[in-house]
Amino acid sequence: MKKENYSGANAPSLKLKMNKILLMMMAVLLVFISCSKGKDEGDKKGASEPKTVKTVNVGQGYVVSGLDPGDGGTGWALTSHGISENLYFVNKKGELDTRLVESISQKSDNEWEVKLKNDILFSDGTKVDAKAVSEGLNRTNEKNAIARGTAGALKFSPVDEFTVNIKSEKPTKIMKAVLAEWTNVIYKVNDKGEFIFTGPFAVESLTPNTEVKLVPNKYFPDAEKRPNVTVKEFKDPNALKLAFESNELDIAVSIPSEFAESLQKSGHILKPMEVGYQYFAFVNMTNKALSDVKVREALDLAINRDELIASLHGGKKPTGFFAGYFPFAGKADVSSDVNKAASLLDEAGWKLNAQGIREKDGKPLSLTLVTYPQRPDLVTLMQVMSSQLKKMGIDAKTEISENIGEVGASKKFDIMLYAQHTASTGVPTFSLNQFFRPKASNNYTGYASKEFEDVMKKLDATGDQQEMIKLAVEAQNILKKDRPVLFLVDPIWYVGLSDKVKDYEVWGADYYIVRADLTVK
Repeated sequence: MKKENYSGANAPSLKLKMNKILLMMMAVLLVFISCSKGKDEGDKKGASEPKTVKTVNVGQGYVVSGLDPGDGGTGWALTSHGISENLYFVNKKGELDTRLVESISQKSDNEWEVKLKNDILFSDGTKVDAKAVSEGLNRTNEKNAIARGTAGALKFSPVDEFTVNIKSEKPTKIMKAVLAEWTNVIYKVNDKGEFIFTGPFAVESLTPNTEVKLVPNKYFPDAEKRPNVTVKEFKDPNALKLAFESNELDIAVSIPSEFAESLQKSGHILKPMEVGYQYFAFVNMTNKALSDVKVREALDLAINRDELIASLHGGKKPTGFFAGYFPFAGKADVSSDVNKAASLLDEAGWKLNAQGIREKDGKPLSLTLVTYPQRPDLVTLMQVMSSQLKKMGIDAKTEISENIGEVGASKKFDIMLYAQHTASTGVPTFSLNQFFRPKASNNYTGYASKEFEDVMKKLDATGDQQEMIKLAVEAQNILKKDRPVLFLVDPIWYVGLSDKVKDYEVWGADYYIVRADLTVK
């Protein structure tokens, strides 16, 4: 029997096959190594070049001076910047709305109960519970007298983890609106003494009165859709215009009417705003000359609102203390009558001397007008008003103050030009209480009227919409008669938008500028 020799004639063929297999395996290995190397390099590149986060740059007339909600007007600025929220807010439709509250109920004339939603978090990830809410609101109410304007002192107490009891010094049927007042933001103070809020954005850094840098609050729903935001303060409207023109800003708030037409013609996106603000002038009734209602009436009649509006290149004549679109707006006539104004000054004993200056008992009628630079329109109005009063023989001087609140509190003024959103809660009570009640923290004029007090007590107590409108108009009629305040202009503002935020709508004047729905296209 013949034996097979596997080491002889068949050996070359087997060796060739083995070589081919080895070559194929080496080729596959080289491809794998190459792919792995490419992936590693790609991973390293991704780590060194992270995804760019878009930033929206906002320019407006103010930046918050600090983060303590108990200080002055800080609560307004915090909400404007998107940092804080209230238990209630006024939505785009002008209705009171909430993100934080499950329900609210009235227990008695002076007692309410609020049930919080149980899934809301502060920007540090801790629960927004009854204890934190009560501590923050009690702190503000004790520290900031403005928070006690409508319902008097408020006491907040936790009932259980998510239920808050509220007791008010004065009876009220509008607790939702009270909780929506700009002073009443929700916050906590952590162990480090830092203020923690619930808004859609959190503070990354703050340069007081200059710039605040914000990042999305990661515990607020849809945080990943929001950009970073930088808010910058512009006191000079020309600087605001130039920054917007040069594409440094994506949102420019309160662009004066005089710049609107040229910016629109150059292709920039500008939209008018229903601001809710009113421009008015407080009259210091502690000044002996201005304590005479005839003199105050003469000043009112000497002011030509058409000239004021022309100087701003837009606006409307006011009808009272509230913007004309509110149902509780006043019905006042603010027509000018310089002849009647002159007669009233004569009757009050202020006669023209040989130099054309009005004087009484040898003393000239000298009045100082003061305002603040954060509202540039007011500076313009002050200059026009000064000219108008000089034509009446009044020695009118002008001043600009960086801290108008201190000027008002010290009463170191004769006429103080001021701007305020007078119905930011959607009801008329807050601002009327804030400025014209005898013990009000911002009663800059020294005004006290039993007739006005009687109306305000009824207004504070009512919850009926039609009764509220009637009483608010009546209150404004009394102010028009007594003239502790002169209604100047119902203004128009414009907001400039860049292409990447062109669909964003600014509403609620400058109170809700940075909101949760701010996204970048």
